[in-house]
Amino acid sequence: MLLGISSITLCAQENNVKSEASESLSSNSKIDFEAHRAGSNIELKWTVSGLVKYFSVERSLDKDSWEPILTMTGSNQTLHKTEYFDINYDVPSVKLFYRVNYVLYSGEIVTSNVAFVPAYDDLSMFEERLIKTIYDPIRVGAKLNLFFVNFSSEDLLLVLRDQCSQEFYAKVKYLPQEDTYLVTNVSGDIPSGQYLITASSKKHIYSSKLRIELTQ
Repeated sequence: MLLGISSITLCAQENNVKSEASESLSSNSKIDFEAHRAGSNIELKWTVSGLVKYFSVERSLDKDSWEPILTMTGSNQTLHKTEYFDINYDVPSVKLFYRVNYVLYSGEIVTSNVAFVPAYDDLSMFEERLIKTIYDPIRVGAKLNLFFVNFSSEDLLLVLRDQCSQEFYAKVKYLPQEDTYLVTNVSGDIPSGQYLITASSKKHIYSSKLRIELTQ
């Protein structure tokens, strides 16, 4: 039995449906599933194309024994890609694995990739990280000040997710003469606000919260 299983309320974000070509979900389809720790909570996100009868999210301590923590009805109104997002609240500080099963109307079950979530204590610095800049939004050529604990000044790649589940990536180059960072590549304009770092060229920064703050 897993400790601290909390209730999860799922909201299928139909407004995030992307205009992409219709494709049927089958056992050969690639299923994108992510789980990221944000403090004591786990953020869950997955994308699916096609008509799904229902989903079952499962959690495990060892990847061998799985326990369902959520079952919900899938979308039966669109064949386009739909993105789902939810939060598993008050999760204990242990290493965990998550996955989601898709049950089709044919009865076929499709299982996603397994997402690993580290224990809270395994993250070198789990409190919010901060970027200060005079540029809003952040674009190529902008200069930033990074306030990351336990981080050596060096070039960095970050993949960020905002509170509406939109993702951005940015590459920054460290300028030792100025002790600042120069944005050399970015996927789009990144406004100030709250983000989750979903991937990074530095592993210990993964799953950290990030705040981008405008300074005068």
